[in-house]
Amino acid sequence: PAEAQRQELLWTQAAIFSRTGILPRFFRPPYGEVDDTLIRSVADAGLITVEYDLPAGDADFHVSDTRLVDWVVRKSLPGSIVIMHMNHPGNKTAEVLPAIIRSLRARGLELSTIGGMLAERPRD
Repeated sequence: PAEAQRQELLWTQAAIFSRTGILPRFFRPPYGEVDDTLIRSVADAGLITVEYDLPAGDADFHVSDTRLVDWVVRKSLPGSIVIMHMNHPGNKTAEVLPAIIRSLRARGLELSTIGGMLAERPRD
């Protein structure tokens, strides 16, 4: 499985690079599930594994726009990493994201990239 994982990581990096011109630095494991083999494969590929602490709930196609916005805004804390999806027809994430951003900022929360969050962390 390690070689298959490595190949999938390389394929994904190449696919992202070909579409964005940016080589990914971070990896979020599917469903947040990892094992030692995956952690090694990710590190060998030069990626940093990052988990999330707040699933947005946008994978549920039946959730209303209002409920999706309310959930993310109510549950977000300083430093939260929210996972959202825009990879399936029917996801409402792109439509509600502006309302989520406005509401989080109104709560005084500052939005950042993962890279920005890691750069701001004090060194151990």
